[in-house]
Amino acid sequence: MSDKKYWENICNIQEAQTKKGIKKYGTILEDNNKLTFEERINYLEEELIDGLMYCEHLKQFIKDDNKLQNSITANEYQKLALRTANIEAMKDSNEKIINGILGLSGESGEVADHIKKFKYQGHQLDKDYLAKELGDICWYIALLADGIGFDLSTIMQMNIEKLKKRYPEGFDSNRSLYREDEN
Repeated sequence: MSDKKYWENICNIQEAQTKKGIKKYGTILEDNNKLTFEERINYLEEELIDGLMYCEHLKQFIKDDNKLQNSITANEYQKLALRTANIEAMKDSNEKIINGILGLSGESGEVADHIKKFKYQGHQLDKDYLAKELGDICWYIALLADGIGFDLSTIMQMNIEKLKKRYPEGFDSNRSLYREDEN
């Protein structure tokens, strides 16, 4: 934004605020002789609090925006994850498929074991642990998808299309019990 446009915006905002003040008080703040010193201080406090609240709002907005900017797509994840695959041990797609299936089974078992311990053995539910295990599951899904020649976005889109067909209005227990398709 040019300096000229910047100052034009500030002048426009100041003019709008002046009109707002005149509408509320009948005059601009500087000419309002009815306000006592204490009322002026209270007015200033309100304005400063509004400014602080808006600053905090903007900070949260920036944090949320940074989270969005730091997020990655499914295909970007797959590409980054596969950088850490032992390609020497998986020279063909069948090896990727086998490794992916075995890895998914192992990681899913770790999640199931954690839930079992939480549910039946008095352990605490560790959400950070579960999140890390879900990340491992994602890694093996990325590998398996690559092994069968698909990117993650395509697989995810295929799944959504299948679910829309199965549950066009959202989940329905009758449609679940009496499914027309078995895919």
